[in-house]
Amino acid sequence: MKKFLYSSLLLVIAGAVFSFALLYSHYTPDANMLFLSCGSGLDNPCITVGQSSAGSLFGIPLAAFGLFFYFFFLFTLLIADYAQKDYLELVVYLLLPLSGLAVLLNIYLGVVMIQIGEFCSLCFYTYLVNGALLATLLLWFKGIRKESSESLFSRIKTLLRIDEPDSHKRAAFSSYTLFAILLVFAVFSTNTIMTYKAGGPSVPRNQINKFLTNFYQQKPVDIELPESPYSLGSPDAKLTAYVFTDYLCSACYGFYKVEKFLLAKYKGKIRFVYYHFPLSGTCNQDESQTSSCIASRAMHAAIKTGIYKEYLVEHFKNYKRMKREYNEEWALQILSDLKKKGVAENVDAAIFREMMYEEETAALINSQVDASTALNVNATPTIIIAGRTLRGVPPKEMMSALIDNELKK
Repeated sequence: MKKFLYSSLLLVIAGAVFSFALLYSHYTPDANMLFLSCGSGLDNPCITVGQSSAGSLFGIPLAAFGLFFYFFFLFTLLIADYAQKDYLELVVYLLLPLSGLAVLLNIYLGVVMIQIGEFCSLCFYTYLVNGALLATLLLWFKGIRKESSESLFSRIKTLLRIDEPDSHKRAAFSSYTLFAILLVFAVFSTNTIMTYKAGGPSVPRNQINKFLTNFYQQKPVDIELPESPYSLGSPDAKLTAYVFTDYLCSACYGFYKVEKFLLAKYKGKIRFVYYHFPLSGTCNQDESQTSSCIASRAMHAAIKTGIYKEYLVEHFKNYKRMKREYNEEWALQILSDLKKKGVAENVDAAIFREMMYEEETAALINSQVDASTALNVNATPTIIIAGRTLRGVPPKEMMSALIDNELKK
């Protein structure tokens, strides 16, 4: 029976790795996890599935429950291997029904994933692990029952007896129960820590209601904005948000992280259209070398070479390292990094740089700055949705509530 035990251990370890990767990507979508990566921060099916109604329970990502499930199995199998004797048999009777429930849940989640129209590779890997684990435990169970003449119910009753005076089972079961409680605490405390590191716990409903009340107290204004080539999301999206931004503004970086969740949660339903508003000054001939203007010029070159989305993601991935020293070298380094990843292989660095300083680039950026000034934009990010204005970085829970309201209209 050792082969079933060790096969189960390997599967459980694999499942724990996939669950942790899912949990980690939920809170840090830009993380580079090599073959475990589910996609970029702006096109991440795992986040889209995770943000769905079936992606969490009591506000906790299902990946956290999955992590507990695998650690519980791991400890149980290891203890049984150490104790030997009847414990190896008992562990099969305990884990087999739990494994069956996990597979049933996976079938339901698979149907949800199909309905959403997204393929979460990490989710799929856990489904495969759970299916293989169930098959292994069934074979193990079949082998055990062949060697036993007792009925299943009688055998389980015998194995669970803890009323003998000298029985070591009382101590074993007590320790096991204590471990299960501590494991719950450890896993969900880790989830709480990751929640705080990602920006804090969920916003209370009363704060969300107050945010919505203040937003809708504004009288909507019929705003005419010039066309902008800088956008993320589907062109056919029902809702468009106009964002006035400085690509080196810390608050704008914060809003970018909110956007990643919103684009995943409302895939195909919302679009963000950007307008340049570099806080270091207008990008005219006299001030074209200010860092924010260089970033704006690089974004326009990225648009012209067809790599805006990829360039934006790479830009913000490096934001913390480069924000105080951003210059033309950084703009070209980001392009170089993309070329190494095979994203911008056909984009020549010299041509990219020329595009940054073309008159057309300066004219477009300055026209957007003028449009921003005409709308009394004086801070970044400034967001306009349905003719009403938001300033700063509303938490994703507030933005989600607002988007839900607008999509119902």
